[in-house]
Amino acid sequence: MYQEALELHRDLGDTFGQAESHTLLGDALLAMDAPESALRHYRAAVEFLPHTGERYNLGRIHVGLARTHLRLGEPDLARKHAGLAAGIHGALGIPEADEARALLAALSE
Repeated sequence: MYQEALELHRDLGDTFGQAESHTLLGDALLAMDAPESALRHYRAAVEFLPHTGERYNLGRIHVGLARTHLRLGEPDLARKHAGLAAGIHGALGIPEADEARALLAALSE
């Protein structure tokens, strides 16, 4: 269904919808233990969000990227993305900042 949504948003030229669909695909693929595929979708999502100015979802994507790089055995990249997520969500003052900071702390131990 996420793939169908991605195609629909692509046909409509909806960059925010494409970013969201890529993010959800990344989340699903990571949960299915397909980190390489998840990484491709998270990276694609990042490409669309600068055009929207949207920050909340950018933080979500960086959390996904952190978890993906951790799964791929790339702790330095995981820390980088967890730090970016913590910064974005912290600046927004939202509860998700705690999750990103906890992930960053766990990666820094």
